[in-house]
Amino acid sequence: IPAGRRTTTLPIIPIDDLSVEGDEEVVITLIDDAAYDLDTTGQNRSAALTITDDDNVPLVTIRSPERVGTEVGENAARFVVSRTGATDLPLTINLRISGSAAPGTDYLAISSTITIRANRNTANIFIRPNNDAEFEGNETVRITLQPSSVSPPRFTLSQTNPNLVSRYIIIRDRPMVSITVADPVATTDPADTALFLISRTGPTAAEIAAAILAAA
Repeated sequence: IPAGRRTTTLPIIPIDDLSVEGDEEVVITLIDDAAYDLDTTGQNRSAALTITDDDNVPLVTIRSPERVGTEVGENAARFVVSRTGATDLPLTINLRISGSAAPGTDYLAISSTITIRANRNTANIFIRPNNDAEFEGNETVRITLQPSSVSPPRFTLSQTNPNLVSRYIIIRDRPMVSITVADPVATTDPADTALFLISRTGPTAAEIAAAILAAA
């Protein structure tokens, strides 16, 4: 407190960073000293003020625009993780991976985290099937977004729509059957047989009975 004055001010100047931190408190406490006495009631020995955060907590969601992948042809399925709000900083989200398909066996294993890079509001997760030698039927891969693990949270998840938090894709593991014409003309005199050619993809160890509908 300068000479000739009874009061002085201690300014608290906020720094507008890019982190979503929520409102924060600054507490100043006076310390006893031989040069002065503190308020004996203890009422005015400390004071607190609040710095409000102007950064909104983003909402993170997941969707599956390409819901079907195939072992035959190794066509990938795709999840998309999105965020709202500012994109100045990267945002990392933890994932829970489940489903009947086995990572590393039925599809290329993926990370249990996904990072939406700075200046982006989406990130892709590709599920790339492995074309093994067995037909196992259709299998699923489910990804569930996990809540922010820090406090205050860096993002929120939908509390009302489970489809924005957890999605699944299907890996099709069945052979593709097709039909073409090998010989288009049949005659009775001389006797000549026309021919259809029915083909399949994938392993050939097991028999396939293809259903047909004949019309003339």
